[in-house]
Amino acid sequence: MNLLIGYLDRAYREKHLAEAKKTLNFANKIPNDFEIMFHKLIIKYYSALIDKNLEMAKGITDLLQICGYQRYIDMLPQANRGSK
Repeated sequence: MNLLIGYLDRAYREKHLAEAKKTLNFANKIPNDFEIMFHKLIIKYYSALIDKNLEMAKGITDLLQICGYQRYIDMLPQANRGSK
């Protein structure tokens, strides 16, 4: 899952949205499991960015913040600032 997220991040930042969408489609086929819940949430965040669903992206970052993941949020591309 970390490799998928890394590839997804690079594809998004380099504006290769077709590749990012292929990665999202593949990742969404992976069954939900407790051990990868965080990873699936990050994948959902990128999906929200690509779909320009800023409300969902903000909801995910708000949840991450509540859980104490501010440093991780700082590494993610931010919808309101473009690619970081």
